[in-house]
Amino acid sequence: MSLDNYRNTLLALMMMAIGVQGISQNLIQNPSFEVYNDCPKEHGTFAEDIPHWGSPTEGSTDYFNVCSTSMGVSNFIGDQEPQDGDAYAGFYMYAPNDYREYVQTKLAEPLKPGISYEVSFYVSLSDKSYYGVKKFGVLFAKDELKSSVRQVLTKGELVTKLYNGFHFIELFNIKKTIEQEKWVKISGEFVAKGYERYMVIGNYHKNDRTDLMETQAQGAKKASYYYIDNVHVEALTDFSLGVTHVFDNLNFETDKFEIKGPAIKELKRLHSYLKQDSRYHIAIMGHTDNVGGSDYNHELSQKRAKAVSDYLIKLGIDKGRIQWEGYGNDKPVDTNNTEIGRKTNRRVEFVITEFDDADVEEGGF
Repeated sequence: MSLDNYRNTLLALMMMAIGVQGISQNLIQNPSFEVYNDCPKEHGTFAEDIPHWGSPTEGSTDYFNVCSTSMGVSNFIGDQEPQDGDAYAGFYMYAPNDYREYVQTKLAEPLKPGISYEVSFYVSLSDKSYYGVKKFGVLFAKDELKSSVRQVLTKGELVTKLYNGFHFIELFNIKKTIEQEKWVKISGEFVAKGYERYMVIGNYHKNDRTDLMETQAQGAKKASYYYIDNVHVEALTDFSLGVTHVFDNLNFETDKFEIKGPAIKELKRLHSYLKQDSRYHIAIMGHTDNVGGSDYNHELSQKRAKAVSDYLIKLGIDKGRIQWEGYGNDKPVDTNNTEIGRKTNRRVEFVITEFDDADVEEGGF
């Protein structure tokens, strides 16, 4: 089979399947703490009250629910309505003598190596906290963390308990983490190593290394206590096979085919997905608006598709797994009578298909 025939056959096979892109699944079970074993009646019952959640240390993390008169939305440390549903958790991120509290959960499934994920949650600083913190630590580990300490979990402690089977990231929203009236979303992206099954949120720095902000709240405790709600961990690159995807951030200027800005980050996510399985092949389709002649637009669309291909090859994807084609302005998805419509039509699509090279040879094309 000639190289051109192979290229055309591969592209044809990939274009046979058209579907709807899948929706990412939240891997956090009971993300807003709505399901509970018992309505909370006292401090420190988070681990006992909430299915799928617990505490990795002897710190007494709290559970709040509107069902309770003593541990409801008006509570010992402040007054806050839930961000989602009827419940939330609460924990000390900073306290005297390096005292700390954490929340731990088991993910619905292990994370996949090389895949980009987003972790997010909402926090609100309690009314009676004198300090706010600038960073939230998120630990991902292969095994459940168990420690008899009530103080901060340091890196040394983590190495001892988890034998290096962990990694963690720090998330921050410096300007808003002292918000005491509204909920603030904290989020960040990371690439999974592949062994992560448990997640622990908290402060992994001792007091003298914790970045603090003062609230100036009258009569507040010399501590930092946060409510937390609506926790999510979702894959950012859930590229369903056989589905036509459109690059969200790859809208070209008229007559241009350069890749820049947010598109680079998007292509790196795609690269992470492709490299996890050598059987994944990709077909790239370039398109233009109707400005210019038909022949010119066809050539420009080819340059746009090839630019994406070249970037993926530069990142390490074998060129034999990539096919590209340009369609000019033959397949618009929006009107060409407005600038917004023309911008939408200046797009690049792709389809990922899983098969071996032998599948093409046996196909009889």
